[in-house]
Amino acid sequence: MNISEKQLRETIIRVLARIEAEEGLFPVTKKKKIYMVCTGGWDERYLKFLRTVQTDRETVIPVLTEELRGQEVKFTGYGCESIQYLSGEVPADLENSVTVFPVVPRDLVSKTALCISDTPQTQWITSCMEAGSRIVFLISGLSPFSGREPKAYVNRILSYYRTVLEYGIELTGEYEPKPDKKPAHEEPQQVYRPAVLPVTGGISAQTGMVRKSTKKRVISSRDVEQYQKGGVLLVTEDDIITDLAKDRARFLQVKFMTEDGQQRF
Repeated sequence: MNISEKQLRETIIRVLARIEAEEGLFPVTKKKKIYMVCTGGWDERYLKFLRTVQTDRETVIPVLTEELRGQEVKFTGYGCESIQYLSGEVPADLENSVTVFPVVPRDLVSKTALCISDTPQTQWITSCMEAGSRIVFLISGLSPFSGREPKAYVNRILSYYRTVLEYGIELTGEYEPKPDKKPAHEEPQQVYRPAVLPVTGGISAQTGMVRKSTKKRVISSRDVEQYQKGGVLLVTEDDIITDLAKDRARFLQVKFMTEDGQQRF
């Protein structure tokens, strides 16, 4: 068998690395396990999330619904270690893993807030809660309001979002890895990354705030709902801010600020 010098060198390097790792000469980093839980049939947002996985640091296990049987090939690659189904047993390693929901139907949020576990997805969330596991709801997967719903209905749904945040579930624009859990005596720091999408006027590269437009604007809940906690939406005194936008801003703790530093509402 002929072997090139390059192949021989690579083989020797791999062997030496394995020996050194086994002897404990340098630590071997274990990949973080992510369970990507599906909530229905095929959705491109599953693939969008899988493309963000850092395959050198993370491994993903898609957890499929019965509707997705026969479509497993769509989930192969992208750092996927294996595939399992919601109809199977809940894994025993939830404590040291992360669960991500790229698609978050409104009834999933409502049932989670009310502690109702009558679906495979909500049962999975309950198991995560019991294991102290990290749960992430991606904002891009939330069901947007049409703007025609009764205000009382919107307020109730917003209260459910507030409740799941209080449970420790993260609502974030994109999933980000976190360091391993700190010791129990240390207080973990809750980190939120602003999920800011452009609205009229664009985004300032220096401040991350939305720049003021020269035209009069109507600020709707859709403009606000892309923000995570602590966002700042730059407005003018002439801008019209709808009631739903104000409600959404209060929920997400987004501030309406003018360029001179004055806060509206």
